[in-house]
Amino acid sequence: MRPLAKILETRHLHNSDMKQLVRIFQPAPFPVTQIKRTVYREHIKDAIHSLPRHLRASYFSISPSILCSTHKGLNASLVNDVWAWLRHEIDGAIGKFIYPLIMSGVLTEDQEMWARQLEPVSQMWQQDFNTETSAPPGREPIRCGANWAFQTNMCPACILTRIGSDLNILLVLFAGMVGRMKHRATGTDILHGTMDFEKIRSKRLRFVRYWIKTHSHDDQLLFDAVNLGLKMKQMRHEWTLEQEHLREANHQREHLERTSQNTPSWGTSSTGCESKSSYSPSTHRRPVQPSITSTKTITSYNGNSGSAEGGFPHNTRQDPLDNPLYNTPQMQEQLVDKYRIMLALHTDTHADQDDACTLPPPRPTSIYAAFGRSASIENGFEGTDIEDEIGWDAGERNADAGKEMPLDTPRGRRPSDTGTAWDDLY
Repeated sequence: MRPLAKILETRHLHNSDMKQLVRIFQPAPFPVTQIKRTVYREHIKDAIHSLPRHLRASYFSISPSILCSTHKGLNASLVNDVWAWLRHEIDGAIGKFIYPLIMSGVLTEDQEMWARQLEPVSQMWQQDFNTETSAPPGREPIRCGANWAFQTNMCPACILTRIGSDLNILLVLFAGMVGRMKHRATGTDILHGTMDFEKIRSKRLRFVRYWIKTHSHDDQLLFDAVNLGLKMKQMRHEWTLEQEHLREANHQREHLERTSQNTPSWGTSSTGCESKSSYSPSTHRRPVQPSITSTKTITSYNGNSGSAEGGFPHNTRQDPLDNPLYNTPQMQEQLVDKYRIMLALHTDTHADQDDACTLPPPRPTSIYAAFGRSASIENGFEGTDIEDEIGWDAGERNADAGKEMPLDTPRGRRPSDTGTAWDDLY
């Protein structure tokens, strides 16, 4: 018997689970009428009821749920988890990745406009969304009317359904995730620059891939999205290297300027030994002179403190190391000041603030607002891609093995590649 409070997340899902779940997040056929909407809701409820038990809501679940009446039969913890990482991608992760590519002009006009399609999507969950401030500086905002109007019931399943209704949004999402994720997560062949869909390790990428295939089984769409994602990854890497070289050159120039300013300059006039030398004082303090002058040197000291012939008088003895130049506390203070200056001038070559120094800052309410932040925004979502097999659903999976709907086999393909047909919803 499975635990009553077991929390189901994306990392627990098998491919068969994803294929069945993405079919729930499909919109009603267009144009939508009241009759079609009613029939669609009943169909979604029946489809949810036919899901494996671990994908459905449990009477003993302790996860908070704000699912609407249509989607209340889904596992709330699973829907919330999918919604969390998907919002993470749209709200900041992908925008942070593509912002320097847009602002540096390395993308073509068509590529830039295609990559910017995610800008108005966040209007569904941001009440203070402003179209005018959603675009990068110097770019015209994307106006889409009421396509992404605010979701009043804030049901995450309804928001996922609206996102899943737009094939272009899913393709941009897939390309952005391929571009910003590590090669080992995407299953990319670094040597040949290709991607094997069967070797994708990231469960987030798998989920979006199966989502795309509910619209079309034309693999060329996925290949085009992958190629653009890999191309953007290479562009981002080259741009980062260029910024590092610029920073190193600037740091070297600043170091030379500081060195030339701290070097003492000595100059003499042409009048010979009668001229006075001009001296530029150094920042270091000179040793304090002895209080009583003497012609004796330290080598003439014979240890007889009372003899004027054999050495210095007792009150004129002075340790040559006992002066401010060799004072340990003073040297520590100087080192602290020195390294404070160095830290202020020589920032981390891999810090995101340095990436932002050569570009105008993004608007704080846009999807690009995460660019320039030093803290990683991936923390907490890397575990989503970790393979995690759970034992309590093994029996259910075996019982539901016959219900699997393969989307990427010829037997499971639909005759139409243009979109979701009305008959496919039944």
